[in-house]
Amino acid sequence: MSYSFPKDAKDGDTVTLENGVEYIFHNDKSRWVVNSVTDSLGAELATQEDIKRLQSEIVELEEEIDAIAPSVERGTWTFNLGGVVGSKGQLTMYDGMNGSGSPIGLFTSVKSVWLNELDNDGTPHGFANVNEGDLIELFVQGEDDYGLFTVVEAHD
Repeated sequence: MSYSFPKDAKDGDTVTLENGVEYIFHNDKSRWVVNSVTDSLGAELATQEDIKRLQSEIVELEEEIDAIAPSVERGTWTFNLGGVVGSKGQLTMYDGMNGSGSPIGLFTSVKSVWLNELDNDGTPHGFANVNEGDLIELFVQGEDDYGLFTVVEAHD
């Protein structure tokens, strides 16, 4: 379905499409924005106020994340499917605990994560303060894949 909005629209004009989505024109920005979102039966799912509130909450969360970020360890490591982390910047994962099992590259099957204390840049990361219940998040650079793990036991 397509719809052409009137060229002579004034600030505050609204248009409701056949699918029930209502748009309101904001002349100062020369754009149409969703005023409310409805489902196929016409039940209102979100209003413009809901959208503004969610945008505000997103900004607050971004600020909280920025405040937390300096308190976490960050670095770049290179995955080693060989199962060793003897050289700087190496990371490996196993499908068993305490180095048992086999090295694995699938986040969904990981039971243990091993990191060299030095990241790829040679920056030392002391993991002595890692405790049970802490989180570790691993990202695959340039991809959407990631793993979020809870520390159940820390080793040297």
